[in-house]
Amino acid sequence: MGLIVETARVPMRDGTVLTADVLRPDRGGPLPVLLSRTPYGRAHSRQVEDVVGMARAGWAVVVQDVRGRGESGGVFEPFHQEIADGADTVRWCARQPWSDGKVAMFGASYRAATQWLAARAGPPGLVAISPSVSPAGFAEGWTFEGGVPVLGFTRAWALGLAASGSAPDEKAARRAAELRDLPPEPIAEEPWGEIFPPARNWGTSPKQKYWANIAGGGTAPPVAGFHVAGWHDVFCEGALAAFRAARHSGKPQRLVVGPWTHGDVGGRVAGELDQGVNAEGARVGLAEERLRWLRAALKPEAADLGVTVSVFEMGADRWLELPDWPPAETETEAGRRTLRLGADGVLSEVPQGTATAGLGPRTGPRTVAHDPHDPAPSLGGRLFGVWPRPGPADQAEVERRPDVLTYTSAPLAAELDVVGTVRARLRVRASTAVADVVLRLCDVYPDGRSYPVAEHGHRLFSAPDRDQDLALDVGSTAWRVRPGHRIRLCVAPASWPRLAALPDRYTLTVIHAPDAPSWLELPTFRR
Repeated sequence: MGLIVETARVPMRDGTVLTADVLRPDRGGPLPVLLSRTPYGRAHSRQVEDVVGMARAGWAVVVQDVRGRGESGGVFEPFHQEIADGADTVRWCARQPWSDGKVAMFGASYRAATQWLAARAGPPGLVAISPSVSPAGFAEGWTFEGGVPVLGFTRAWALGLAASGSAPDEKAARRAAELRDLPPEPIAEEPWGEIFPPARNWGTSPKQKYWANIAGGGTAPPVAGFHVAGWHDVFCEGALAAFRAARHSGKPQRLVVGPWTHGDVGGRVAGELDQGVNAEGARVGLAEERLRWLRAALKPEAADLGVTVSVFEMGADRWLELPDWPPAETETEAGRRTLRLGADGVLSEVPQGTATAGLGPRTGPRTVAHDPHDPAPSLGGRLFGVWPRPGPADQAEVERRPDVLTYTSAPLAAELDVVGTVRARLRVRASTAVADVVLRLCDVYPDGRSYPVAEHGHRLFSAPDRDQDLALDVGSTAWRVRPGHRIRLCVAPASWPRLAALPDRYTLTVIHAPDAPSWLELPTFRR
């Protein structure tokens, strides 16, 4: 089958013209359309997606440079421009003579963000999206986590964009490339906001006015969705939250979650761990399934697709097929295992049905100090960029620091499948009005290696030295804890440079008392 490859100029409602490649079979039609909109250049999209294969499979494939990037006109303003421009591009695709009027979108990261934003406008013709490793929210979820700026990602992303064409001049682009390849320094003032001007609008809080117009109101657009997430992706929780919202849209939804990082969806090795051959996206036919699913979603009988979920269980080298996420049985009291945090640093199991108050003498405070010049560091985990490397990394060095509290269980006598949302309850006290608390869940191997499973940061606002009761999601996972392994929860006042560190010194205290026990809740799965 031969292909027709064309360059198209797509007019927007304000007269700006965006450039796109169109690939389609040279016979047959009209055809359903696959649309991808990218800030990284159309050539990059051809490298990371098999657009030729898609066209040969019977699609008209449109790959477009977003406004202000590549060969498209206008000025790049992340997120805000993609609602109207995405809707205009979908309408253009649906009206072309080679189109059957039905459009699906595809792509990862920001290319997935353009899907959520276009769908929010509800353009006629957009029937399905397939967002990969991206949240649907762009303040909390993309730029902030629990109110804490996600510095590691936003810095690397902004400098990468500046280095590849959104800088004011060539000198600034070179400077962006230099900074991108260097780790940030605590407290240091870096010029990355000047090199990439849109970053100056992101602010220090998800409540900034900049984010109001793209907040989305907590609802999902009424389109079918094929969602892909990675357990070690910076956007893992945001992608899962987007799926949970989308499943209430009344349209078919599919979720696939593998043990993948942001930059290696479908790979078997993440950080220091090889997850096994079954983790490979190619082995399970992820790309092929996505195309089949999208084609089925365009048909009138698409409602039969329903809601389906496949998640890879780390440590078990297996895929779990579920009717929804999180599994309903792990959201009940009977489906959760409670481990109490003691002042002695031990996680001890609380028998089901036992009152959590008054469980013994393991009480008292534990305090750590935050030093803004030497904040508790990130090492592996749900990261993006070069510094540090994403994916599981041994936390032993970090856990020996005086500003990190650890709570560790006894070695497990039998395997435990933890599938769903891990939660924690803590009573804490900070010496300043603003402070951060970071929770990290780890799998401790018999030889002492400690690998992160999930992590969550949260910014506290309170009167100094006032007790606060926190109920936080530590994170989502599908993880088998093997016999002889231990479960560990770390509590720290920072996770630098994954999260921005506060510039002031303060102390963070975890309180262990009979009237306010702190505990960890694990969603246990039996099948």
